[in-house]
Amino acid sequence: MGKVIYLAGPIGNGHTVDPRKMYQNVRQAEEVMLKLMNKGWSVICPHLSYYPYLHWADHVHWQRWLDMDADFVRKADAFFYMKPEVYGPSKGAAQELEWAKEQNKEIYDDINTIPSIDPQLIIDSVCKSCGENVTETPISG
Repeated sequence: MGKVIYLAGPIGNGHTVDPRKMYQNVRQAEEVMLKLMNKGWSVICPHLSYYPYLHWADHVHWQRWLDMDADFVRKADAFFYMKPEVYGPSKGAAQELEWAKEQNKEIYDDINTIPSIDPQLIIDSVCKSCGENVTETPISG
């Protein structure tokens, strides 16, 4: 069983950005998600709700998404914050960071300082959907 980390960063900033910017935000988060996975973390990435959001924008209020995220933050072992000065502002991520602090979660904001969880497996690549192969190599020892 691995450790679970919640990934917080900009998506739609409270429904204030256009769909193109939302897509860019999702792609950035997917890149961070892969880096976290490469370190052995199981990642809760709310950015992936972007895809159903495209179909449900008029049916699910932003606060409902945030309420679900509060449940996910509570269930996660740790929290990764995509810094606004690097990735852009996010009303939701700022609120989620406050929840993580209140719950005394392990909080990280730099991929280079986050510990690796599973040293038995190295995933060395980018992503199949990006056109590159994903190779899992067990470490013998």
